[in-house]
Amino acid sequence: MAKTRTELLNEVLNHLGDTELAVWTAAEVISYLDEGYKRMAESTLCFWDIGYIENLPYSGSYTASWEADYKAVEEYDETPHNYNYTWELDYCAGYVTYKLFDYCYEWELAYLDTLTARGDFTAHWEVEYATLEVKSPDWVYYNQFNYTHDWEINYIDNGIGPANHSYPWEWQDEYVDTEYIRAVAKLPTDFYRMDRVTNDWSKIDPHMSATLEVDDRVYETQQGKVIGYLMDKDGLRTIRKYKVPNANADYYDVTGDWGILRDPSDITSDSVNGSWGIPRCITGEHPIGPYRWGLPRRVYQDGGNFRIEYFRRGRPVESGDDEYEMPDAYCKYLRHYAMNRALAREGAGQDLKLAAHYEERWLVGLKRMGARQITARVSRTRILGARKVVRGARPPKPVLPWEYGRVVR
Repeated sequence: MAKTRTELLNEVLNHLGDTELAVWTAAEVISYLDEGYKRMAESTLCFWDIGYIENLPYSGSYTASWEADYKAVEEYDETPHNYNYTWELDYCAGYVTYKLFDYCYEWELAYLDTLTARGDFTAHWEVEYATLEVKSPDWVYYNQFNYTHDWEINYIDNGIGPANHSYPWEWQDEYVDTEYIRAVAKLPTDFYRMDRVTNDWSKIDPHMSATLEVDDRVYETQQGKVIGYLMDKDGLRTIRKYKVPNANADYYDVTGDWGILRDPSDITSDSVNGSWGIPRCITGEHPIGPYRWGLPRRVYQDGGNFRIEYFRRGRPVESGDDEYEMPDAYCKYLRHYAMNRALAREGAGQDLKLAAHYEERWLVGLKRMGARQITARVSRTRILGARKVVRGARPPKPVLPWEYGRVVR
């Protein structure tokens, strides 16, 4: 079990003796909890995760980061739109189930005071000839790009791309003459420190741009098998693959445009337990992201693919019902941190001696977390059980059970 923000806030206020919020405000205490939550993740590296920056053709739909705040997801469907106004229903016999629409193109939104929906065609058969073959919001890739051809990298600093199409079906259905696989990508927003990077199951090492610029002057555009990566050249929270991937990663074909995973037969050879419901767990597939429960939504393949293993910050806690991503035993360390910060600040309620006490408890808690991580890691790779292992010592020799081969009453 984990504690929610409200529960931990109440605990801090109870320990401070200020449940009426006469000295400290709720917003102030919450800011201390969030600060401790972040510092705990950075100090102990307690959150480890994996992610994929796929070696697949890159789809892009906007060119500047600020545009991301203005992109909108429209609800598209394959229902014909036959009329623009509700009164037209009286003159459209047989079309009562068809949807009302006001515009056909995105730019028309600027000239409409009110709108209901968007329509591109008026009869079922026209879907085969529709200009915008968009079947659901999931088909739209909202990704940033700055250029459309690989040679343009020589004329742009810290460019993201290239991207020469807006939807994945454009390259899957072979409508794109040249498939550009992105070499530069943004890291996850919760990324803190890199642990390991693999490409096509093989571990690859980091490189420095200063060295590559001497050894390989065309490393930004040279294609081949990925043998390394860079994180020091293209901006903060950005990673570059070296070399630029020249082959698509293995990926699963998706049947349908929406819904959840129903049949994992092409992912695993294990027999399915049960005769109804939905998949809950797939052997060999890691849970990805801070929400480590729920339904399998996206399954990645490692063949020919680029995978990062990294330490991240905890799952965002934005409301009173959100839980901190840690057990109760570790949540008390956040309480110690918040009390230290509350008691140390100038003004009413200040108690520097008591604040130092809670600071010491906070630091001891971090040491315990770090020691437990080391013990778990060493025990997992060297011994079974909790016996202490001296660094550099050889593993113990296997020994048969004391009663092996004997008749025991």
